[in-house]
Amino acid sequence: YNKKTGVLQAFSDQPIRVENKALGYDLDYYLESFIVDYRKGLVSYYGFTQFKDSKKKNASKKKFIRSREKAYAGSREHFFKSLYNDKLVEQGFEVMLAKDVEGLGRVVTARHVDLSDSLVQGATSISKSLGFEDFVYITYTKEKESIEYAMQANGSLQDPVKGQDRQQSWIKLFSEEPISFEKSGYVINPVSFLSNGYWGFEKVAEMLPTNYESIAH
Repeated sequence: YNKKTGVLQAFSDQPIRVENKALGYDLDYYLESFIVDYRKGLVSYYGFTQFKDSKKKNASKKKFIRSREKAYAGSREHFFKSLYNDKLVEQGFEVMLAKDVEGLGRVVTARHVDLSDSLVQGATSISKSLGFEDFVYITYTKEKESIEYAMQANGSLQDPVKGQDRQQSWIKLFSEEPISFEKSGYVINPVSFLSNGYWGFEKVAEMLPTNYESIAH
């Protein structure tokens, strides 16, 4: 921790092993970078992950399939895969470009946009790049916010709070570098943009393999 800059950095020379009992995965996370900037209120981390299915009975696997589908729906990977295939509306995403965001979930001077107009071919035949200015505000209409997120957003960790009807997130580029992503929804340069709102809340607990194939999507 650097007291002068207010920045905390964490390192690991061995993979971090995680047992995800909700999604039925045992995973090794190879941490490349972990930074918390307390003055700016930002958390940035990325790494590489190896997934293995948990050795559970068949009864549990049915539960895992349902949980994985729920984790995938509305996720960053789901969004970028839908964007790649020009199916954002069909998959339940609404997109707006906003000049500013004040507080949690408040959009200023927002207008609906077609992000496919901003896509360019990526460095490979199965990748595309997305560049934009200001904020891209993303609403997923087919799933409610979790109670845990609603409690955090309302500043309460004890009182049960109902989630809103729709999950709302927004992203902003760190620099002029566009977001590069593949056909599967995998983001090649994940530290190129900042996620806030629902995507900022979902972290390793909701992570799925890059080759995950959704049943419903």
